[in-house]
Amino acid sequence: MKTYVDVVTYISADGRLRPLEICLEQGKYPIEQVLSVHRRFSPDGGCGICYTCRIRGQMRLLYWERDRWFVESQRPVCG
Repeated sequence: MKTYVDVVTYISADGRLRPLEICLEQGKYPIEQVLSVHRRFSPDGGCGICYTCRIRGQMRLLYWERDRWFVESQRPVCG
């Protein structure tokens, strides 16, 4: 199951997105580094632009789907 989340995002003048911080009920977690960006299907359903990010030293997948962000709920965002 996918979980929609709040993400602080930088949008450049040419329309590129860069996630900066993910906001969960437990708190805010800065995105330390975006390692890759590509279109991908999620095993939890849906597809979008997948951002492979380093959050608290761990790699996590964050998806931009149409006009909102989601994470795969079976994979913890911040371990």
